[in-house]
Amino acid sequence: MTNRRLVGEWLPFVFCALVVGSLGADCASLIPDTINSDPVTVELVNYGAYSLDPRLYVSPSQSIGYDGELLASANHVAVTPAVASGETVTLVFNCADIGTITTDHAELYLTSSTTKASDNGPWLVQDQVFSCGDTITFIYIDDDVDGFYTRVEVNDTFLED
Repeated sequence: MTNRRLVGEWLPFVFCALVVGSLGADCASLIPDTINSDPVTVELVNYGAYSLDPRLYVSPSQSIGYDGELLASANHVAVTPAVASGETVTLVFNCADIGTITTDHAELYLTSSTTKASDNGPWLVQDQVFSCGDTITFIYIDDDVDGFYTRVEVNDTFLED
């Protein structure tokens, strides 16, 4: 009876020691990541008649400078293949990785050698325009009246054209 009680009392400790031992000194994988638990979803919606390159740039910094710093190749998010007409591409980012995001004058592929740039290049900063857990939607519109431009919504709320 005494042996059963000892085994019953010590077995959980032995099991935990084996688990921790197999993970090595780094037990961080057992701790939930509260910083990245609320990802940011980015939707790229092409309402135009042609495929497009969203020219998407993302930086973890919320205070990065316009153009020269954010528009560096290290921050470029390649969306391949191009976003087809009528297509929606969904990307998910860890919240800590998306402090600033822009779709820098997306390019519409009119032909294999001719492109048309979006009239605007929306620039969004976390905690100013969006938060962790939000959905950012870039809607690319090309029409005869307003031309080619990018509409922005956060959680289905219109922000800008």
